[in-house]
Amino acid sequence: MGSMKPNPVILVHGIFDTAKIFRRMQAHLRRLGRTAHAIDLMPNNGKISHLQMARQLANFIDTGFSGTPVDLVGFSMGGIVARAYVQMLGGHEKVHKLVTISAPHHGTALARLLKRPVAMEMRPGSGFLETLNSGTQILEKMDFTSLWTPYDLVILPASSSVMDCAKNIQVAVPWHDWMVRLPNALKALSQALC
Repeated sequence: MGSMKPNPVILVHGIFDTAKIFRRMQAHLRRLGRTAHAIDLMPNNGKISHLQMARQLANFIDTGFSGTPVDLVGFSMGGIVARAYVQMLGGHEKVHKLVTISAPHHGTALARLLKRPVAMEMRPGSGFLETLNSGTQILEKMDFTSLWTPYDLVILPASSSVMDCAKNIQVAVPWHDWMVRLPNALKALSQALC
């Protein structure tokens, strides 16, 4: 009997980022025998809502991975986009493991600096986050991990990345974007995807 082929990993970037932010992560996952595909959300500047981006993610998964379970990794805003897909668009039927990395599950004070739809949705206490966080029953039944760093200066407070219904793994990384690059963060991701 041959071993089961691991699920493809879908990577979802944060605001102002592109799929390129995941180059090091993709190379790391390839070395572990995983395939990792990164989506480019458009536009990436916060001018559309999380749900609109989650629809792009749904289309990406439906088009490229029909009938195949996937593991989903969302970085920063991408973690909230991934949750919107899983919780609001039926993604829980296709996603085997969900990993968020430095995601503002309870908002970030930094989002108050930008008056764009996605930033307003990432403000602490926003109606969007209240809705998402009051409907976590789906997440409770999933293999859901949240990787976070207490030194995050983008997710304010950093503990906003902690979710009651997740396996919360604290990673000692000194900067937000390094959560998708540094060896200890990549190791924590590999363990979450095992």
